[in-house]
This record gives sequence, structure tokens and C-alpha cells, in this order.
Amino acid sequence: MKLLHNRERSKLLQRPSTLAFLAVALVSVCVFLLDSRAPGQETMPQPAKVPETYPNPPDPQRVFRLESESLLKERMAQEAQRAINPLKLRYEITFPTYPPVPPPQEIARAWQQLVETVEPAYLCYDRLYFEQINSERYGWDLGPLHPLVSAGIFYFDVATLPYHIATDPWRRYECNTGYALPGDPMPLLLYPPDLNWPGVLAEAATVGLLFAFFP
Repeated sequence: MKLLHNRERSKLLQRPSTLAFLAVALVSVCVFLLDSRAPGQETMPQPAKVPETYPNPPDPQRVFRLESESLLKERMAQEAQRAINPLKLRYEITFPTYPPVPPPQEIARAWQQLVETVEPAYLCYDRLYFEQINSERYGWDLGPLHPLVSAGIFYFDVATLPYHIATDPWRRYECNTGYALPGDPMPLLLYPPDLNWPGVLAEAATVGLLFAFFP
């Protein structure tokens, strides 16, 4: 059996097609091994040297100069005619022209008229002839004596009513300007009536009439 197997193998190797196939395979393997180099082993081409745009860099005086728009346009036109540029080109520069800006005009807005009511920071009311400022406006309370004190002030206001009416008779109103706001701490003060000659005459006339009618 072994001899027959070796004979058949030798016959296959002696065929021309088999030999040609083996030769082609051997040559392909050799070419693949010779050309299969790693990418890291290949030398990269060097980049081309970029020419410098400005062989001589501009000085700080040229970079940081201050000039108006008209001077800038004039300088750019002169440099364009004298070829003062990196490419050494001569050309004529033309700047765009714009129409002059018209002066601002006042535009009237046709808005509907509105009425606003402004409330003042004070309040006016009719004259108070029987006001007790300490107790009614500032909240003072004298304890058990308060009813007696309040009744005494009331009768005093009744007795001096003609005096208060004739004092400044053309002023028929009062305002809360000059008074403290509700809740403000205020001391207990006395508010005697101011001396007024029309009030004194009215009080005297009232007393005289009372004596005349009730002798």
C-alpha cells in the first residue's frame, strides 16, 4: 500500500500543470514577502517650504499707527500706485461712494391722548372743631382718667367754638400735612389755640350776647 501511494504522488508531481501551479504559487509568495513593508518603515515626504509673504516684518510704527479714515484712503491709494505691497503690484484703487446721510427729523407719533389721575401724598378735608389729636390721631390712652379728660376737652371746644370759627374764616379746609403718620411714636403734647384777634372778638361777642339773652 505504501509503495502504491508513493508512486501515485510521484506521478502527480511529474504532470506539467501541477509543476506550473506550484511555480506560480512560489513566485507569488516571494513577491508578497518582499513588498510587505510596515507603514511605519516608509519615509514620509518632506513638506514643501512655504515662501514668506513678508520678507521683512513691519515695524511697530506701521502696525500701531493712528489715522483717520480720509488719511487711510489717501495712503492706500498712494501705496497702490507705488506698488508698496508684498506682490509689488501697481493698481488703481477706487473706494465706494455713499450718499450723504440726511439730518434726523422728528417723527410725530399719532398716539391717542391719555388722561392720568395723580393722587397727592396728602389729604384735605373740612375743618374739625372737636378733634382730640392725642387720643384720636395718635392713640393715647390715660387709663381711668381718660373719659374725664376727654369730656373736659370736649366742653372746652364747645365753649371756644366761636373763637375757632372766626379764626381764619376764609379757610374752610384742613390737610394732614405736618402730622405724623398712623403708628408713628408721638409724645403726649398740648395743643393750645393760637392767638387770633378775629377769634377773640367773636368769642367776646358771643359771651356778651349770652349775657344779654340770659341775664
